[in-house]
Amino acid sequence: AAHVSVPSHRLLNDILVIPSSRRLYILAIIPIHESADNQGFECGRVDLNGFVRLAAFLDALNQVMSDIVAMVRDDSSYLPNLDQLTRHLHLPTVNTFFSTREQFPSQPLTTGTLPAISSVLEVMLGLLEHTNSTCVSLLHDEL
Repeated sequence: AAHVSVPSHRLLNDILVIPSSRRLYILAIIPIHESADNQGFECGRVDLNGFVRLAAFLDALNQVMSDIVAMVRDDSSYLPNLDQLTRHLHLPTVNTFFSTREQFPSQPLTTGTLPAISSVLEVMLGLLEHTNSTCVSLLHDEL
């Protein structure tokens, strides 16, 4: 069970903790009440837009947690937080660079030459077919 420490016990009523089998927690402050006064110590009327934002956040979180399938690294920058996150989520990491350092001994290295865009599209289509999906999100940065 998650332990939440807050400065005011009233705030405990506004905290939604979703159990995580991977013990990954994201803090999101989404107000669902208007303030009763300018001091903000009492709950005011319920803000319908607050519930819409909360629902949108939970839906986006659900999609992200089910859609991340791998991490692709295009340089050898040392990113300890990112490395720890991929290990924690059990995500495979694909390196698209050549490194002579022993920084990634357990991961395969490539020649440093990126594949043609047609190869990338073929792999994406194969992944879509494998996951029975019709949607893909792609971030592409070509210098």
